[in-house]
Amino acid sequence: AEVVLSSTWRLEPDKVETLNAMFKARGLAPIYEMTKDLGCSRAEEICEWLDRHPETTSWVVVDDLDLTTRAAPCNIRLRGHCVRTDSWRGLQVEDVELALLLLSAQRTEEAALETLRIYPNFERFEADLALGAVASAERASLQALYEACTRSGELEPVEAQSLKALVEKLGIPKQLLEALEQANLGSTQILAEVPAPVEFERRVLRLWFDPADGDGERSLLPSEKDSLKQLYEKCREEVGLPPGPYSAKVASKAGPRTLREYADHVGLQPGCRERVVARLCDLAANNKLH
Repeated sequence: AEVVLSSTWRLEPDKVETLNAMFKARGLAPIYEMTKDLGCSRAEEICEWLDRHPETTSWVVVDDLDLTTRAAPCNIRLRGHCVRTDSWRGLQVEDVELALLLLSAQRTEEAALETLRIYPNFERFEADLALGAVASAERASLQALYEACTRSGELEPVEAQSLKALVEKLGIPKQLLEALEQANLGSTQILAEVPAPVEFERRVLRLWFDPADGDGERSLLPSEKDSLKQLYEKCREEVGLPPGPYSAKVASKAGPRTLREYADHVGLQPGCRERVVARLCDLAANNKLH
């Protein structure tokens, strides 16, 4: 296992050195990586890291913050992956045991997904599920699940729209796009990765531009700043990043990673989803693929 630091300690080099020294003294590898400081919630920063590392399929978050109670999509995504520690006592034996249990359960589901992917056709997959008679709509969802999971293990990627296309959709003057290009912020990906709010306000909201009204260059009006904030959020959504501080929405382009996420993506009903997951976990654990 690798350690990715997401707490505020990652922002203080001395504390990062202290942690690495503690790990070294115990024969452990140093901190593998740290989440980005995006100026948003910790849950969103963790999800942003996960979106950039799709190869990470088994993971657990250890934190003394409550990261799962809110109904925001990023918080919901962390459910079943979090161990909340006591801020006064720190990490306890029971916390470690829970973390190991969560990782074990995720690896079982990961094995279940791999089991599904080796079925040569939907008919054999359906027969091994042994679900009995199912409604035609449910059977169609099962077939969609099979097809989604067996298309090289991923859904078709969605290409991000160009910054020019987003500017036109939002009705932003082309002169503002030119100003962004002159500031080396002329692509959807680049603009989306500007840390907000501090860097975004410094690099974007303080731009001067010529609106071609005959009065020359000027600073941005409040309405123009709002438009650029909206553009920023659309850029983050387009490239699959969590929302910034100017939106309550969460990006939806990352795509499913787990068997349950694939099932939800194709609209499989919760009851049927859990039966499918349980059956495939059993087949994976017992190597019962016919």
